[in-house]
Amino acid sequence: MDNYEHIKIHTPKIIIYTVCAVVILIALLISFISFGWFTNNKTAGDGINGMNATGCKFELATAGTSGKYDNYITASDGQAPEGEIDGLPTGNVTVTGSGGTEIKWLLSSESNFGNNADAAADGIQPGSYGKLTFYVVAKQSTDLKLTISLDTVLYTKDAQPIDENNDNSAYIIPADSSEAKLTKGHILFFKNKTNGVYSDMITDKFTFEKLGAKKDTAYKIDIYWIWPEVIDQLILPESDSLFGGKDYSKIISDADTQTLITEMSANSECYFADNSIADLGLMLDNISKGSADGSFDSGYYNMLNLKWNESDQFIGTNVGYIELKLTADDSSLGNA
Repeated sequence: MDNYEHIKIHTPKIIIYTVCAVVILIALLISFISFGWFTNNKTAGDGINGMNATGCKFELATAGTSGKYDNYITASDGQAPEGEIDGLPTGNVTVTGSGGTEIKWLLSSESNFGNNADAAADGIQPGSYGKLTFYVVAKQSTDLKLTISLDTVLYTKDAQPIDENNDNSAYIIPADSSEAKLTKGHILFFKNKTNGVYSDMITDKFTFEKLGAKKDTAYKIDIYWIWPEVIDQLILPESDSLFGGKDYSKIISDADTQTLITEMSANSECYFADNSIADLGLMLDNISKGSADGSFDSGYYNMLNLKWNESDQFIGTNVGYIELKLTADDSSLGNA
């Protein structure tokens, strides 16, 4: 029977910054109530038949390498693969089985699901980041075109260990709640990371395509995630003077900054707990020019930093646990 594991809670601190001309001053220090993450714990079983069912074009797989969280990695009907699959790493490999389209993970600070077994950082908070790796395994020699979706499922802090009498469904926070919307906006996913800079942001889903995929071959996909510490890292230009002397810097590409500004302007409720901010698009555009620009408005900058950090605190206060769920649909079948 699967079990939920409760992960240690961290209590980081959020700093709100105030600007006078181009000099940054610390105005307020807010204690942030962090939260742990959990996911289903994979249970050893007798195996599942039908791994190579006729008509199944793909399955999903993930693996750990003696890391602290290997046993938390799960698939909806997961088991160790039968026989050799070209491209899969050695170690704790789990596959979804024929027709399986869903896998779930535990996120932890700086975790790549092959993390050090002695690592102490169990929690996640603003400033946390990581990488999740999975594999698309072709079950036929065919063309693959899949739509990959990422979803977060949040639970209240009252969620209990799961057993035959409790699936924790009573503790799920609704997907249309402020908590769920803000988590979606504050924990960001990307396809690429180069020299500490993230690019090709994933808003809801993306496409994986492999023409001429070979049967029983695993194709590796990495997804990077980060919970930005402050909004500066997303909006200000790289090397802006406001980054000077701080422990953070610009973390996303210029193209993704523009994408994010558009997203924030259209869906403010996913980024700011107070979504009644007037002229949000104007404020974001102004800040994105940088503090060296003569039109830079420090009042806009102060307000958005304050509202962003208040939203982080709202998440930590109201959310207990979360699952990250990845779902793959065969786009060629019109399932996306």
